Amino acid sequence: MALTDTFVRQVKHSGKAAGDKYTDSGGMYLLVKAAGKYWRMDYTHAAKRKTLSLGVYPEVTLAKARKRRGDARELLAEGLDPAQAFAGQPAATGDTAAGWTAAPMPLMLSSSTRNGIEPQATLADAWRYLVSLLPTSVRVL
Repeated sequence: MALTDTFVRQVKHSGKAAGDKYTDSGGMYLLVKAAGKYWRMDYTHAAKRKTLSLGVYPEVTLAKARKRRGDARELLAEGLDPAQAFAGQPAATGDTAAGWTAAPMPLMLSSSTRNGIEPQATLADAWRYLVSLLPTSVRVL
């Protein structure tokens, strides 16, 4: 059943540690926790299940959350990951657990043309770039 603005406004946290999920449609749901109400959307991209945060209620109303869900579904239809597109950056590369992060590679890695755009890098270029991100004490090749 689709959520209504009245229901979203009046729903309270039940006390469960994980929170309560109230589904809308298209994978979108309202997650109600003690700290607040969160809009989420579950989706699958590249054969992986993912969750996209659509915002926090009341800053993001039901109508805005549905619009964001629609935008995300359009991106999925084009084969793009909405989490990366909304963040405005490619997927994170690097090892944050080791205390350093690498800048995303500024080159396209594709063996075929996509949307009429030719690949801008070869595999050797990509390898040189990735090696340049390693600390000098590790560069043993």
